[in-house]
Amino acid sequence: MQQFIKLNLKKFKYIFLIPVTVMTCFMWFLLFFVDSPKTYSPLEKIFIPLTIGLYVGIIVLILAFLSGYYSFYRKKKILKNYPYSEFEYKLGFQKDFLGKNNTWRFTEEILTGRYEGFQVQIHPINETDKKRIGFTVLTDVKELDDQTYKQTFKSFEKEDIYFGLGSSSKVLEIKKADGENFDQIITELTIFIQALKAVDLKPRDLKNG
Repeated sequence: MQQFIKLNLKKFKYIFLIPVTVMTCFMWFLLFFVDSPKTYSPLEKIFIPLTIGLYVGIIVLILAFLSGYYSFYRKKKILKNYPYSEFEYKLGFQKDFLGKNNTWRFTEEILTGRYEGFQVQIHPINETDKKRIGFTVLTDVKELDDQTYKQTFKSFEKEDIYFGLGSSSKVLEIKKADGENFDQIITELTIFIQALKAVDLKPRDLKNG
């Protein structure tokens, strides 16, 4: 839990302050411009919205924390199991954190490593389903005209590849926990990367973002 809090400490501030601000301003609007002037005193019109806003902020913060921590804990646990452990043991992938600088989503633990020259991120797609594994391959941002982009997107869609500028993703099923299945996963990953190379996508230079 301490790791989750440390990674997301700054984000909790926004999770708390945004609903507090929105609710407080909304209540001020109602009390000062909609409600009858005789219903509440000026002091009550100031402090009642503040109190309600704080309660709403606390509730949102608690719910967000419980949901975020559960997701973080589940993914952390799943990454210790097959086939993720195989990527660490056989291919030298390492645990890393995704979304550390993203204000609007909690940081999550993933696996990262290089394969076929590309930086690859590996993560569970569905926390309650350990039979699916997600790959995101980071590529250099390449300027494409509309026609080329549409053609590439359409061709990748047939291969169940989500094509994006700067990264592309693919989800695979994990049929059974054995070496033969892991070889099949690696084969699918290789085919995925070959598809990226076929449209002249290059590995992203991480030094330049």
